[in-house]
Amino acid sequence: MAGFAARLEKSDQGEWAELLRRFWRRNERDRPEPSGVDQGPAETVDLPFDESLSRFTALAVLQPYVEYLGQRANTPMPAVRRPFCPFCRSKPLAGVLRPEGEGAKRSLVCSFCFTEWDYLRIACPACEESRNEKMCVNTASQFELVRVEACETCRTYIKTVDLAKNGRAVPEVDELAAIPLTLWAAEQGYKKVSRNIFGS
Repeated sequence: MAGFAARLEKSDQGEWAELLRRFWRRNERDRPEPSGVDQGPAETVDLPFDESLSRFTALAVLQPYVEYLGQRANTPMPAVRRPFCPFCRSKPLAGVLRPEGEGAKRSLVCSFCFTEWDYLRIACPACEESRNEKMCVNTASQFELVRVEACETCRTYIKTVDLAKNGRAVPEVDELAAIPLTLWAAEQGYKKVSRNIFGS
């Protein structure tokens, strides 16, 4: 990381701007790692830096700014629950369960601006599959607040943080801390709906 920062500092400022422009675009943020499965064409821009460090640096700069914009925008919630952010239209990073009545309601947290919006309790945020038998929940005793919600139709998953068990949990932090669940899901052949700032 230190070497990358030194190279970036010595580069032309136009390259700094291009780095931020690239990851401002949704299709670039959502692209899989080069070793991953190609999910379709996306416009690419060659940068003279390591891909994962470029992504981390750009998002570390951009996310606080776009989160600020999202909080100030007062975006109305859509009448129809959709699996993408109502503010910036990015994919969700994590799910959230909050107590409601005798059960819990589910919402999604944006992978870019951290906007949170209501979503269906049983539905895939990638392909919108809603058949009970196609949705499965996986848990591990060492991560009692976080569970893996996987879709057997499109083979994607999202990690969901259960605030009913601990209201002080922070979804974007607890999702990141549960890296062993990410590794387990990959071993089972699932792909994540959206990567976090560290690319996992």
